[in-house]
Amino acid sequence: MPLTLNLTSEIEQYLSQKATEKGLSLEAYVLNLLRAC
Repeated sequence: MPLTLNLTSEIEQYLSQKATEKGLSLEAYVLNLLRAC
């Protein structure tokens, strides 16, 4: 199921940085966060 999130640039930058630190794409990182809930 496709899901679109409208994030502030600050949140997108933060998530992108965390994804890069873990060697993941932004999409994969956010998906992992959602699965952990």
